[in-house]
Amino acid sequence: MARYLQSVPEDSTHLESRLSTIQALNIIVNATPNENAAIYQASRNVFADYPRNSNPMEMTVYQNVDLTGGLIGVRAYYSSAKTSTARILLNVHGQCSPFYPELNLRKLMELFDRSGRDEFAKERFLRRLRVQFDHIKKDGQNIKTVGGFYHREDGLGSSESVRFKSSQYPSGISVADYFKKKYDIKLQFPKAPVINFGSDDKPVWIPVELGIVMPGQPFRGKLNDEQTTKMLQMAARGPAENARRLVNAGLKVIGVKTTNPILSAFGISINTKMIVVPARVLPPPPLLYNNQASFKPEKASWNLAGRKFYRSEPLQKWSYLRCGRSTFPDNYLRVLRQQISACGLGDEGPEPLQGYHAMLGKEDDDKTDEALRKALQRAKDNGVKFLFVILERKSKAIHARLKFFADIVVGIQHTTLVHAKLAAQFGDRGNAGVDYFANIMQKVNMKMGGINHILGPEGMSQQILPEKTMFVGIDVSHPTYTTMANAPSIVGIVASLDDYFTKWYGSTRIQEGRVEMVAEIGELMGERLNLYCQRFDKYPENIIIYRDGVSEGQFEMVLKQEVSAIDAKCAQMYPRKNQGPPNLLVIICGKRHRTRFYPTNAEHADQTRNQNTKSGTVVDRGVTSEKFWDFFVQPHTAIQGTAKPCHCTVIRADRDFAPDVVQRLNHNLSYLYGRATKAVSLCTPAYYADIMCERGNKYLSKHLNKRWPKGTEFKANESPWQADVHPE
Repeated sequence: MARYLQSVPEDSTHLESRLSTIQALNIIVNATPNENAAIYQASRNVFADYPRNSNPMEMTVYQNVDLTGGLIGVRAYYSSAKTSTARILLNVHGQCSPFYPELNLRKLMELFDRSGRDEFAKERFLRRLRVQFDHIKKDGQNIKTVGGFYHREDGLGSSESVRFKSSQYPSGISVADYFKKKYDIKLQFPKAPVINFGSDDKPVWIPVELGIVMPGQPFRGKLNDEQTTKMLQMAARGPAENARRLVNAGLKVIGVKTTNPILSAFGISINTKMIVVPARVLPPPPLLYNNQASFKPEKASWNLAGRKFYRSEPLQKWSYLRCGRSTFPDNYLRVLRQQISACGLGDEGPEPLQGYHAMLGKEDDDKTDEALRKALQRAKDNGVKFLFVILERKSKAIHARLKFFADIVVGIQHTTLVHAKLAAQFGDRGNAGVDYFANIMQKVNMKMGGINHILGPEGMSQQILPEKTMFVGIDVSHPTYTTMANAPSIVGIVASLDDYFTKWYGSTRIQEGRVEMVAEIGELMGERLNLYCQRFDKYPENIIIYRDGVSEGQFEMVLKQEVSAIDAKCAQMYPRKNQGPPNLLVIICGKRHRTRFYPTNAEHADQTRNQNTKSGTVVDRGVTSEKFWDFFVQPHTAIQGTAKPCHCTVIRADRDFAPDVVQRLNHNLSYLYGRATKAVSLCTPAYYADIMCERGNKYLSKHLNKRWPKGTEFKANESPWQADVHPE
């Protein structure tokens, strides 16, 4: 391993067992926290000092880490060996992970019930949870795993309503009576649900009030909106505090703070000081709006005050749709119209003036679906081309259904606003909300086909952005926690189709679940090339591809399967225009890594509240790969917490691109994200592809999470959506 790490990139030296060696090192390092009874594992290579509860009937000990809904947030630490040029590093990273509290099972269910979700969701929340019962005295048998509820037509079965038969009670006995006779336990809550801790064939019904949730069990499901917000608030720590936590609590949790006999036995020593790596800061590119001189943003952010979009598209025949109890009073409407005009989108008012309304039911019921569909269809039938949809509150479920009906079923352009945010913007002033609506206008202008801003001449120079170039973003998202087996993965692809790299045309579709490689990449790329040719009457000479979500072990698969398919499609299409094959630049990019950088002194910090590394920071040595062409770039300014850079790896470059050019290319593109007045952390093509995947997930969200019979498998021909959107 040492000889391999010290060899130069051009050296043919290849260590086939490199990944196996890293795995072995991780096993050795992780042995200490694994053997420590006070440390609990949150996920692979992630360990937490879980807070124990001496009074499982109360949540007092967890009041500062309560995520609501029966979950707590626990600070955990990730550690993994990583190779770099001439050395092996230990990557340590702090994070917050959701856990179940060590609590009475009935109390836990009460906390979940406050979230307002149904019995089916509660069953999924509790399934496979390990619970301890003190009434069972036999060692090894007092810890059981939750199977499920007893479902009745009128609700869940309770200890007094559920009966079973046995050789001792051939005529049957209720669970409550059985525990009274068998254990002399008189239940305090006989009407509480009873849970099966056995199998479907041989159920074991036990009252929930008798169980205590075992400590240190991580939650594997999806957090709701409120829990996500609280988790982010807990996790958001500035770089200085994060660094202190890592070198103190973090190293202590993973067992390398002091002398470690396991590491010593293998002759391994770890320097507990953070390494210092060289970095440089790229300047921001100039930006250009309509009829104004270009300007360079400070700290990767700017505003729309006094600026009109580079190219505005008039907003004609528009209206608004109020959902549920949301309101849209005259002062809101007045400011909205002012901003539509100020941004150059026209002076028309809504038709009709009073807008539309959809009275919604619960988040996931059919009444809500029908109300949304009817309201959207009514607006379209009346000739409305664009809708501002005002949601009563932030809701992932309702937002997903809105996108499904607007994009797939009805086919109407729209954007969403949240009533609570509007109310906070306006307050008692009556004329506020200008900035909020101005930011909304960015989305509106893009949806109508306009251009918000472009890079100035310096940022568009041929040394950075070659002419006759098409940028492509590709991403694949995979199913997480659904009730349907074999749920599909979602493919998203976008491509730039103008000289300014501001107009992006995308596709999204399903493919076999848990498959990272895009099965139909040739067909999807062919669609992009045809659109480009329709626009320019020729195919692009350069194609720069940003591929998101791929691990190092899959780089070779991307080259052999996806890039080869793209080469084949180009070889098929380019001769039609008497063109030779294009130059490809393929970059794997992503933020699903755990590398962070901390300023070594105030001069290197961004001088904001968080004191992160400056926007434009690039690191291409010290922690980068010993063989690959990779680098870390942070184009953005972190709003909160510690900035997370984008990790980029070039896996193919047909042209002789200099490393500096590729880094500046990536950095400048991050300023072309049209939906915000700031640079984004993930390069724009990959960001848009990620949005396409997320939209596909919304289309299928309700279908994949219905209360299906156990074992139901996904079938594409029965799916409400498979690919793309309504033709209008």
